[in-house]
Amino acid sequence: MDKLRILITDDSSQIRELLWHTLTEEGHVVEFARDGDEVFKVLAMGHFDLIILDADMPGLNGYKVSEKIVKNIKNRPRIILYTSMDVEKEKLQFYCSEADAIIQKGAPVADIISTIHSFSGASGGPPAQPRPMIILKDDARQEVMGAAWMRDMPPAPAANAAAQARSLEKDVNFCVNKLAMLESILEEKNSKYESFIRNLLQEKSRSEGNAAEIKKLHASRGQALLVAYAALAAGVAAAALAFAR
Repeated sequence: MDKLRILITDDSSQIRELLWHTLTEEGHVVEFARDGDEVFKVLAMGHFDLIILDADMPGLNGYKVSEKIVKNIKNRPRIILYTSMDVEKEKLQFYCSEADAIIQKGAPVADIISTIHSFSGASGGPPAQPRPMIILKDDARQEVMGAAWMRDMPPAPAANAAAQARSLEKDVNFCVNKLAMLESILEEKNSKYESFIRNLLQEKSRSEGNAAEIKKLHASRGQALLVAYAALAAGVAAAALAFAR
């Protein structure tokens, strides 16, 4: 068995201790990084054969670290994601991270060791027995790509025709509902417009009536002033005539 240089990052001291004892007893050299950012600083100082990343660590989690390593480091080390979640539910995220394996915390130590040894070629490949808490990259790829292929497959002709008919009926109903809604909006707007015009005409009629009344009052006032002036003039004339006598 080849001795591997392994870098581990996990925010749990118990997990770090477990992995350290397990791997050093197998003869491997183990080092630690405190978080995802420190992983890259440690990698810049030397080569590692394997990295075990805590998928759930705060900050830059294991999935993101794995993606960055795969994209930016040539001859990268093998990557194992270590997660507290159900690996079946993490399968798509694991596949996108391009890591080599994902192991659920609590998996048997023997399965962890056999997975690591399979990367070095010491065991001649992964064991044949199923390991429900461990998923390898190739297994995830087959399942994810298989699911995508099934989604992209066209349905059978009869089912396809029925699906198209249901889709067409749905579209027609949608358009009918939209037209009815538009018609209702137009009717409401027309009703409001007609009411506005009626109110405007009524206001115009009232304004014209008020103007005529004011004009009439002004005319009456002018006539009253003329009568008053005439009466005053007549009075003045009479007084002057009496004085002259």
